Amino acid sequence: MFGFDVLGGEAVARPVSYPKGEAMQVFVAHFKDSPIRYIETSDHGVLINTKDYCRAAGITERPSGHALAKPCLDIVSAVMFAGDLELAMWLNETFVEYNPATNVYPACDDDWNFA
Repeated sequence: MFGFDVLGGEAVARPVSYPKGEAMQVFVAHFKDSPIRYIETSDHGVLINTKDYCRAAGITERPSGHALAKPCLDIVSAVMFAGDLELAMWLNETFVEYNPATNVYPACDDDWNFA
């Protein structure tokens, strides 16, 4: 299965794998003009890329040991750190069909290179 990265405005396909060999797909949603990558989890949750999220939210610091230092955020965490009502509402509306919290986190880095 292939996921997609948005590089310079173009979608670039790259293979990704889910823990335990399950296939997964990386999707992109846009908050204003900022692309935010996300994946669907096996428990019908969703994880968003923390690096993309922080860029869209204007968050510049991701302290070690903090949830924002992790490469993925579930929707509950993302809404908690949103800082503005518009972003929080967008998250809730965009991902309404998913469970807002998940315990399924893939092994990956900030750029979503999956192990």
